Amino acid sequence: MERPRVVGFVAVVLFLVVPAVAAVTVSLVDRQRRKARFLRTPNAWDHAFRDREPCFVRVRLKDGNWAGGWYGNRSYASSYPHPAELYLESARVMGADGAFGARVHGTHPRMPRTCPAHRPKPTT
Repeated sequence: MERPRVVGFVAVVLFLVVPAVAAVTVSLVDRQRRKARFLRTPNAWDHAFRDREPCFVRVRLKDGNWAGGWYGNRSYASSYPHPAELYLESARVMGADGAFGARVHGTHPRMPRTCPAHRPKPTT
């Protein structure tokens, strides 16, 4: 080896500098692609029900039980600054695990009150 310093310099560049520059570049590109989005809705409840298409919705009540049913065109979800309330067109029998059961016939639509820790989980 006539030039050990040149070989050492090339080795450092190839094994340390190039991977470090590649990692920084990938990280910066990834951050640019996945910027945090600011949603104009004041809370997650409003975002979940903004432009909501008809679907089945289940809600965990304050007492730990489940309520659920069809959230359709005649349903309503409250919005900020009012407390989280949900008016469902038709109620369903709910299992202890939150599974949907049969439709409850002859009942009026439900408006269960929920607490902030227990928001509805829209399902399709």
